[in-house]
Amino acid sequence: MLIKKMIKSSNLKYLIFSSLVAIFFLKGCTESVDAPQRGKATIYVDESVINMVEAQVEAFVKLYPEAIIQLDTLTAREGIVKILNDEAELFISSRELNKEEVEFIQKTNREVRVNKICFDGVVVIASKQMGIDRIKLSDLKDLLRGDSKKYRVFIPQKNSGIYEYLQKDILEGAELAGVEVVNSEFDIKEKVLNTRNSIGLLGYNTLDEDTSEVRMLKIGWMKNPTIGEIYFEPHQAYFINGDYPLTRLIYFILNDKRFGVATGFSSFLTGNEGQTIIKEEKLGPATVPVKLVPSN
Repeated sequence: MLIKKMIKSSNLKYLIFSSLVAIFFLKGCTESVDAPQRGKATIYVDESVINMVEAQVEAFVKLYPEAIIQLDTLTAREGIVKILNDEAELFISSRELNKEEVEFIQKTNREVRVNKICFDGVVVIASKQMGIDRIKLSDLKDLLRGDSKKYRVFIPQKNSGIYEYLQKDILEGAELAGVEVVNSEFDIKEKVLNTRNSIGLLGYNTLDEDTSEVRMLKIGWMKNPTIGEIYFEPHQAYFINGDYPLTRLIYFILNDKRFGVATGFSSFLTGNEGQTIIKEEKLGPATVPVKLVPSN
């Protein structure tokens, strides 16, 4: 009898211990499962819009405190390569996928989502000491092609979204023979300030609010029979309606098999709250209707 009682007691303790371990394990597993508003994610961002995305992350984690997001800036080509190699779940890109990239996704049966986020502009800057405030689009094209040497022109490196945009969309595939390439958009302003008779091209959101020493040039590209060339400044209203000639779309490229924070954040970007932040960042919301008034 004593032995049986000891066995029963031992078995009971074992069952209680096993149950506690199982409950703890299940609880731990439940809490560690990622969800669109909970968990960790590394999000890669084109440097052209890092300021806007930082503002979005700040709002997202305030709304969802269990979400942890790390940001890493890359060029457009680098970020897309990470998506195609399954090394990234989300990339905020300054260009859409090209034909070869789309074909690769289809061939490898990847489930990649691409969606527009906002309208952005590539801006032309010059030192205020140069005394210019405008440039014709035709003259800018001549400078980019190397047909004109009026100004030295600085743009970001070859893998950047700006380089690809200028070559593909502005010069229609022609070589950018008249430019000097720097490592990053964040180097453009310094180069322009330290180089006489020069201009630089970078993303509107990259320049942010610091225009104390440089001026964003108006760009003329429409002709009016009465007043001649019409110039447009970089402004979110002109980004949206297409009047600013160096307008481009910003996209998210999503490859989130876990349906985790990357998915939640991409939805946030295109929802009302995310689009409001885009408007506050002076870019053009692309997924919700907005009313904007161009500056005079």
